[in-house]
This record gives sequence, structure tokens and C-alpha cells, in this order.
Amino acid sequence: MKPELQAGRERLTAKCIAVIAGILLCVMGGSFALASDFERINWRLAKDKQGIQVYTGRVANSKHRAVFSTFTGNIKLASAIALVRDLENCGQWSKTCKLARYEQVFSSQDSVVYSQANLPFPVRNRDSYSRVRWVQDANTRAVTMRSTVIGVSGQYPKKKGYIRLENAQFEWRFIPNSTGELMIESYAHIDPNGIVPAWLSNRLIIDEPYKALKRMRKLLIAGAYDKAQLPF
Repeated sequence: MKPELQAGRERLTAKCIAVIAGILLCVMGGSFALASDFERINWRLAKDKQGIQVYTGRVANSKHRAVFSTFTGNIKLASAIALVRDLENCGQWSKTCKLARYEQVFSSQDSVVYSQANLPFPVRNRDSYSRVRWVQDANTRAVTMRSTVIGVSGQYPKKKGYIRLENAQFEWRFIPNSTGELMIESYAHIDPNGIVPAWLSNRLIIDEPYKALKRMRKLLIAGAYDKAQLPF
């Protein structure tokens, strides 16, 4: 393959893998950041536009960077959570979300979610199974969702036509403040499980989280989930 064609393919591959973070955040040890490890990352601001900030940070023993994005708005806590839990309509704010569904539901706060990322040719589509848990602080009312990719197992074998994500951590935080506004934070650390130059994927993980939060904010401000109630 000619060098310029190879470079173009690698660039497309890295960009497509980067958007997986936006998809899996809707559901959603070793060399990967556990949910609590996000607190220990030295975050650096990468983008600050229209009230949305995106940060990246290095993770010990990993060539792939973590990403943290956030904004604050006059949004109801229950509405924001309802949007993230509405897997059937994840494509409204994550444009490459082909499918997301509850595979197993253990309780209103504990489930397994299956999701598929429909990526442009020649990049192969990705899918994942994730264990998703929700927790609310009784005092602050802040809600945290932690999602850990399960990978491949006898219960969750690979599907034809998809590359399975096997190492990824995701987290949502919904934090009410004293002024009545809601701070929304999303965190992700992903190994795309493919031959993608880390320096390129690290550079491209900024735009998709930004766009996803921008779409989410628009939906929430428009009142799409105003009637929602917390399920726990």
C-alpha cells in the first residue's frame, strides 16, 4: 500500500475509534484506570468552547490517554440521568451509536449493557458488553454511573463482523450545586483493540466527547426529558 494511502487509512481508523467513547458513555486493574483512578489523573485542558471543557490525561502503563469532559447548566438531575439511561435513543446524541440495549438487568442500579458502534469503511465496527452500576450520595444527591467493559467470555462470545472492546472504563457524574444548576461530567479510558497509532488516537479523542455533550445539552435544555423521575 502506498505510504499516503496507509497514512490516510490510519488517520480514519484512529478518528473512528475515538468516537467509540461517545457511544459507550451512553451505557457507560491492570494497565487501565479503574473508576476511582480517574481522581488520580493529572488532567490538562484540551478544549474549552461554548461552556464545555474537555481534558486529557495520561494513565500509568497505558499508551492511550483518558478523557474527561464537563459542562454545567440549568438542568434537572432526573432529566440528565434519564437521557443517559435511554439506550434506545442513544443515536440522538452519539451519532455512531448503532445499537445499545440492556442485556441483563439485576436491579434499577445494576445491569449489563450491550452496544454496537457502526463505523465507516474500511474500519471494522466495534461492540462491547459492559457492567453498569449507579450510585447516589444520600447527602449531596450526586449520582455516579460506573461502566466497565467485560470483554470476551463464554457468556458473551464475539459476534461476527465486530471487534470486541476488552479493556475500557467509563464514568458519568451528575452533581447538583448550591445555585440549583447541575454539573455533568464524563470520563473514559479506552483501548480500541486494534492497530491504531496511539499518538493519533490520543489527538482525536477530544472532538467527539465535546460534540456528544453539546448534543446532550441541547436535548436537555429543549425539555426532552423534563417529566423523567429517578428510578432509584
